[in-house]
Amino acid sequence: MNTSVVEKARQIISENHFLSLATCSGNKVWAAAIAYVVDEDYNFYFYSALDSLHMQHIKKHPEVAFTIFSSDKIPDEADGLQIAGIAGQVEKELLPRVVNFYYHQSFPNPEARAKWQTSYEHFLENKFPFQRFFCIVPQEIYKLDSSILEVDRRLDINIAELKKEPAKRPILADF
Repeated sequence: MNTSVVEKARQIISENHFLSLATCSGNKVWAAAIAYVVDEDYNFYFYSALDSLHMQHIKKHPEVAFTIFSSDKIPDEADGLQIAGIAGQVEKELLPRVVNFYYHQSFPNPEARAKWQTSYEHFLENKFPFQRFFCIVPQEIYKLDSSILEVDRRLDINIAELKKEPAKRPILADF
């Protein structure tokens, strides 16, 4: 595998903050824009309300797909990733660390973080809006093959190769 393709995948993950999450259940499909953070092993974390349609789908079918791309680019400069993975709720024991990690990575500015951050207990409460943290473990990652302009093709990103260099964002061990 071309190392520059893997490096470009790392760059796309580190430079963006939102993913488009696709879920399905039966004959219903859904897509949701989700803010994410990523750990050193390229697992993706987000939180959402349990009663949202995408969370109802994940409860029945944890297999998900998502894309990461910059919507600020013109079509000629567009690049992105297509990822398939398994989603699951973050275990209660890991929640304090994941919540802290999420807010530090999402809001590196302490003033902005103070405005948005909530305690991990919020994500355990059994009252509206019933929000929980989730993790998606990638099973497949693909990148647009920008060497072919006539038709969209994708390149398979070797996840083991990707993990040889930790994600370039703060990692869980820092907290």
